Amino acid sequence: MKYTDKTGLLAIPMQEIMINKDDLIIGGNLNFSSDNTDYLIEILAPSILFKDAKSLLSSHIISKLQPYDVKKPLEVHAYLSGKFKQGGDPLIKVNFKANDNILSTRGETITDCSFTGIYTNEWKKGLPRKDPNSLIAFYNLKGNFYEIPFTADSIQISDLRDPVFTGKFKAGFQLEKLNNIFGGNTFQFTAGTADLNLVYKAPFNQLDTGRRYIYGTVNVDKGAAAYNPRNLLFKDIKMLMNFKGEDLFLENLKVKSGTTSLAMEAVLKNFSNFYYTDPQKILIDWKVKSPNVNLNEFLAFLGKRKQGSNPKGKRFTGNLDKMLEQASMVMEIEVDRLIYKNFQGKDLRSNITLNQSGILINRMSIKQGGGSMDIRGNIDQSGTVNRLNMNSRINNVNVQNLFYAFDNFGQDAITDKNLRGTFFGDASVSGSMLPTGKIVPRSLSGKVSFDIRNGSLVNFEPMYKIGNFAFPNRDFSNITFMNLKNTLSISRDKVNIPPMEIRSSVLNIYLSGVYSFGEGTDIGMLIPLRNPRRDELITDADEKRERSLKGIVLNLRAVDGEDGKVKIRLGNKSDKASE
Repeated sequence: MKYTDKTGLLAIPMQEIMINKDDLIIGGNLNFSSDNTDYLIEILAPSILFKDAKSLLSSHIISKLQPYDVKKPLEVHAYLSGKFKQGGDPLIKVNFKANDNILSTRGETITDCSFTGIYTNEWKKGLPRKDPNSLIAFYNLKGNFYEIPFTADSIQISDLRDPVFTGKFKAGFQLEKLNNIFGGNTFQFTAGTADLNLVYKAPFNQLDTGRRYIYGTVNVDKGAAAYNPRNLLFKDIKMLMNFKGEDLFLENLKVKSGTTSLAMEAVLKNFSNFYYTDPQKILIDWKVKSPNVNLNEFLAFLGKRKQGSNPKGKRFTGNLDKMLEQASMVMEIEVDRLIYKNFQGKDLRSNITLNQSGILINRMSIKQGGGSMDIRGNIDQSGTVNRLNMNSRINNVNVQNLFYAFDNFGQDAITDKNLRGTFFGDASVSGSMLPTGKIVPRSLSGKVSFDIRNGSLVNFEPMYKIGNFAFPNRDFSNITFMNLKNTLSISRDKVNIPPMEIRSSVLNIYLSGVYSFGEGTDIGMLIPLRNPRRDELITDADEKRERSLKGIVLNLRAVDGEDGKVKIRLGNKSDKASE
């Protein structure tokens, strides 16, 4: 060392000093004159372990570096400068460099890591040299994260009192590499590539509820994956994820599953904040288009989502699982052709909300059987069996196609094999649905209003029985009628039939009562023996009814038989069901 009395300068040439087992090069200048008390200390460590370098610092700075670890030696160059007399904190600036190293922070590891970096306690010049004005930065960082190679032009952790992380990242990788991160619990990727170019700014502490911002894109091409919670396979995945601050836009998203091809767009408002703090608050606004959708391939969504445990991927999939399971989705859907079991329709236009409790059909219109259907309702998936409530309007639909498409509405009393004609109607029903999409037998309740025009009953067994009982010489194999209308009340296994008139080609019937899918059928019928064709020219409805009741009128009742089938027997006018 050299001290000059005239200037009060103590000069320390750069020289080798060993502290413990580390070779350091230290030097500097210290001024002790009355008008100059500046000092500068320079420390160079060509090769020092991070833990050893950290031990040379004050306890306060050590606590700030506690979340980090670097396995292999670093090159470190540090400067401390300040004034003796005025006191205050010195300016600290540390440059460091690593090659082919291993960087760890908060339980995660980056391998094959190279970077340069700095630490300073005066990020903004002139402000106090305290934690809020301190900065740790990494530049030209390259490494592998779970075997995914990436680069980061710059990473900054500013304000070490309430740390804020800012990073600019680029990466190109095979989608299968994501299985190392997610653990295959939610998505299992089997093909495809991703190109990532993002800027991320957020609180360094993941539990901090401060605002988060992401800018940039992730481009996915030729992807294939299994979505394990629903046992669904997706292929030909193409997507551009466009991050704009707090919002995420999914653009040009195309995917195939089974025979279904989907083209989609989506907006996730406030995604970057809710994803980390409260994923269930995310609202995903979807627009979905497809030339053909086979709903039979998506029946898994009617059941409960499978839960899995995978500690390896839980750190990353925890919030993703919550978002996919709990986030609400509003879907605007346009499908040219829709298939579901026996149902085939076209020109589907629908708005559906998916939330934690189930599916809400805000509106749905579809063409089917030569006519159209409008549906509103909801499916509650909170229980072991789905509860459904539906309101529908059907216009000008082929009744045979209608009954076939809906599996005869869960009953076998009258089926698509027996009905012909054009159906108009309204229905408001509730019931239960199995996770397979099948209506639970005898679970429906509600009201059904129908108007069947230019219809016919073909090979309908109850009418056969009436014919054999009362009209053995008439053909009941194809009974035609111009108009048949009524409003039925359904209560699980029973259908209440208000008084109605059936004017057909072979006879007129006036009936009312209860039909049961189990036990309790009791339908009263008045059947005039007069041939309806004799009154075809009469247009007045009251006069036609009065004339039809002239002559012999049979009083019959349809009731349960001992074999469980409906039997026809004689009744009388005092029977409640035949009044």
